[in-house]
Parts: sequence; C-alpha cells; structure tokens
Amino acid sequence: MSRMSDQFGDPLMKNILFSAFEQLIFEVMRSKKLKNSPLKEAIFELSWQSPLDQTGFPLDKEFELVLGKFQSAIANDFPIYKRTIPANAPLKIYGRPIHQFWKGELKWPVVQLGPGILTVNDTDENYVWDPNYRQTIHSAILALTQSYNHQRSFNRLSLKYIDSVDISLVSEASKFVSENLQTNIMNGFEVPGELSGLNIHQVFSVSGSQIAITIQTAVNNSNGKPAIMWITSVEKNGSFSVENVLSWIDEAHTIASDLFVKMLNPKFYELFNQ
Repeated sequence: MSRMSDQFGDPLMKNILFSAFEQLIFEVMRSKKLKNSPLKEAIFELSWQSPLDQTGFPLDKEFELVLGKFQSAIANDFPIYKRTIPANAPLKIYGRPIHQFWKGELKWPVVQLGPGILTVNDTDENYVWDPNYRQTIHSAILALTQSYNHQRSFNRLSLKYIDSVDISLVSEASKFVSENLQTNIMNGFEVPGELSGLNIHQVFSVSGSQIAITIQTAVNNSNGKPAIMWITSVEKNGSFSVENVLSWIDEAHTIASDLFVKMLNPKFYELFNQ
C-alpha cells in the first residue's frame, strides 16, 4: 500500500496519469456527435488532371460518357439529378461541379461532379463521420474510378468544415472570438472606430498537408442575425492513387476534428451538447 502511495505521489507519475486521463477525455469529445452542432456544411473535394486542348484549356473527352456511368452507379442512393447550369450554355468549364445527385428532393447529402472535380457535401442534420459521411465519400470515389476507362491522375484533395454561431453585435466579435475560439486579436494602436467586420486566416503545414483556419464575421441567412463563422480546411496537392485518397481522408478528418475540439473553449464546446 505504501509503495502505491509513493508511486502516485511522484510528480512524474502524476503527470503521466493526468495526460492519459486528458487524452481519454479528448478522444470521447472528438468521437461523439454533438446534440446541437454549429456545423453548417462539410465539403470533400477531389480534383484530377486532364489533357489540354489546342488553346491550353483542360479537355476531358471521356466526361459525357463518364457522367452516364457515374449516374447509374450511384442512382440507388442518389436518385435525384439536377444541373447547376443550362445544358446548352456556351461555356468551357473545368474544375467546377455541374451535375448534382441528391439523396432526395433537396435532401442532403449531395454528390457533385464536373470535369476535373468530384465533391461530397453534407450538413449537420445528417452528418456523422463514420459510417455516414466517410462511406458516402468512399462510394462516390469508387463510382468515379469505375466510370473512367483509364485511371485519372488525382492531384488535389480537400476536406472542409464550415461552422457558425449567431452573435449579438459585430462590434463584440473580437471578444467573442477570444473567449470562445481561443484566438486573440490585438491592435497595438488606437482604432479609428467601432469594429464592423473581422477576418482572420492562418495556414499551417502538417505531414505534407496544408491546414487553414479562417475566422470571420458573417450573416445568418435564415434570420439575418450577425454571426461568427469559422472554417477548418485540410488540403493536399500532389499525385494520388485511389488508395492514397482513401487513407488521406481519415487522416484529414482526424486533423480537423482534433482542431475543432482544441480550438473551442471547453465551456463553449459544452453548449453544443445542451
């Protein structure tokens, strides 16, 4: 008994136990779905290269055939088709979604496809990483690769989360961000007036990926109230196989979810569980 007491009295042992407990709490917070999440939209993007035409513009000659195959491959889960621009529009488009495949009539998630780009978008109403969102991304990627006769050269991956909460006054945005998002904004000079807008953008490099955090004032379109929006995005450029893409998705999600938990003041975080 005395040995055990001596062990736990050791400062090093106390630090180890505290760190282990802290990590356990962190894992629980990261994995559970919040009752009242601030998530507005989750966006996964996958881009690939195509040969250039005589004018130097990317041209995917297979795309129209691929579109039909892709639509058939996901029709059971995404039966509602919509187009973002008119079919006869005289536009050369690349790297922008044109075709949408909805779970139901304006029912999320939505898979979008365009020359050189695939996206999977969802909102908090349906969002759960595993199995929902993760599986939808996997299924969309596999449908894409099966629709092409030749493997595409994937060159850009992106996973983005857009969160937002209403605030009382834009002039109090700096205080709100400091207290709740643990990001301090300080001016070393006398400001010329009342704060009417805020935009903070930081970029970090981790394991070959770029992590961007943007905090800005916004307007809640549903009620017209001022809001604070924070966007967490993980992006990677390079040359990727399907296997690379699928493994990176899990890595990117871990980075983004870790940042979400660490960034929020614990008291602010718990408000989303009420």
